[in-house]
Amino acid sequence: MATAVATKKKVRINGCVAAAQAGKEPHVDVITAYPIRPYTATMMALAQMVANGELDAEYIVADSEHSQLSIAHGASSSGARVFTGSSGVGVQYAYELYSPISGSRMPVQMMIADRIPELMSRIEDVFGPIDPRGWSNRAKLETVRR
Repeated sequence: MATAVATKKKVRINGCVAAAQAGKEPHVDVITAYPIRPYTATMMALAQMVANGELDAEYIVADSEHSQLSIAHGASSSGARVFTGSSGVGVQYAYELYSPISGSRMPVQMMIADRIPELMSRIEDVFGPIDPRGWSNRAKLETVRR
């Protein structure tokens, strides 16, 4: 009797792709994006997953981070699982919407990217994400998986 054994293949990916993979795991329904560096690669990876049929989700490109979170809030309010992201000053630009989203107790999964030096990434792996301006790749993956 033959038995099929699944082999695990190790693949090296960057933090943005890791965040996209983690965003795919909960089978999100809506992805809102305003792709701007440095998290563009995450949104590109998610868009590719949607285009390839790996992820059954609505991919919406917004005109700003503010409208991106407005769309995410509305989609979450209607019962959809939502994934979004931002980086840099876009995080600050969208702050106005953080209170209504958390106040309405609507779950929105958000990835925040930043350009941090490799040394700081190693330090943050020890101390964890301290603030939204500096998340390490490991912290991104683990936080998005929650």
